[in-house]
Amino acid sequence: MKHLAVTVLAMALAVSTGRAASAEDALPEDVIEIQSCIEGVRDYNASADPGQEASRDECIGTIARPCLDTDEGQSTYGMMECHGRELAVWDSMLNDNYTALKDAVSDTEFRALRDTQLKWIAYRDAKCEWPAVFFEGGTISGPISASCLNEATARRANELAEYLGWTQN
Repeated sequence: MKHLAVTVLAMALAVSTGRAASAEDALPEDVIEIQSCIEGVRDYNASADPGQEASRDECIGTIARPCLDTDEGQSTYGMMECHGRELAVWDSMLNDNYTALKDAVSDTEFRALRDTQLKWIAYRDAKCEWPAVFFEGGTISGPISASCLNEATARRANELAEYLGWTQN
C-alpha cells in the first residue's frame, strides 16, 4: 500500500517532461501571474483598513484554477498537470524564501528553521500521500494529492515570505 501511495504521489508531481515539478519547470508566464497576484495583495494591503488586509494565500490557485477549466484540465492527467504547473512556481518561491532567510537570521535561528522545514516536508508528504491510501490508488487520488502538494507548498512559501518580511523591518 505504501508503494502505491508513493507511486501515485510521483504521478501527481509529474509534468509533461516526466520529471517531478521543480523550480526549473516553472513557466515564466506562470511566475509572472503569481507574482502579479502577490503584488496586488501587497498594494491592496498598503491602503486597507486594519483587519481588512488580504492574504497572499488568496493567490493559491492562480494558475491551477483556470487551467482546470480548460478541456485539457478535465482529465486525471490534466488535473495533475495543472496543479504541477503551479506547484513549480510555489516551490521555487519557497526555496528562494528559505535561502533568503538563511542569510537574514542567526545560525541558531537557521538551524531551528532547517529542522522545522524538514519536519514540515515529512508532514506535507505524509498528508498528501493519504488520498492514495484512502482511495486505494483510485484515479481521483492523483489530482487530490497534486492539489494538496500545491496548496501546502504555497502556504509554506507564504509563511516563509512573512518571516522574511519581518527580518527586513
